[in-house]
Amino acid sequence: MLAFLLLAGSAGAQGSASATSGNVGYSANVTCSQNTVIDFANGNFGTILQGGSAVLMPSVVLNNTGCNPAKVEARFDTSYNSLFGLISGNNDVIDAMNFYLGTTDPLPFLDGTGIDVPVATAPLGFSMLNATLSVPSTQTPGNYAGNVILTFSDAV
Repeated sequence: MLAFLLLAGSAGAQGSASATSGNVGYSANVTCSQNTVIDFANGNFGTILQGGSAVLMPSVVLNNTGCNPAKVEARFDTSYNSLFGLISGNNDVIDAMNFYLGTTDPLPFLDGTGIDVPVATAPLGFSMLNATLSVPSTQTPGNYAGNVILTFSDAV
């Protein structure tokens, strides 16, 4: 415990000083948090036909070395004309709502406006996130790429 000593003095009529003292007690509650990192990532879906889908199992391996489970949120940071997702060299977009990421079926899909979406809870130790990409049947052929941002915080 940390304590501060407060001293106050005043001069009397005779020039004498009197002192008073007091103390203030302090305390702290020390806790720990999640500490999650990406241990492995595979984002290559390969070739997918229009109207088809592909699955990556696992797509991401997480390692939580903290003392609390982690809430895992995901969002695309790549967009064209305010639509987030995978983008081709011709600026065609596979909407983020066609991209699914998580640990349990049905996997949650990401948001086409770039907002964080809760996708999993990472327990202590290693856990895996699976990814699925569903390509609309009307999607323009091409090479598509995009970045997904994962955010980790203490699960409540």
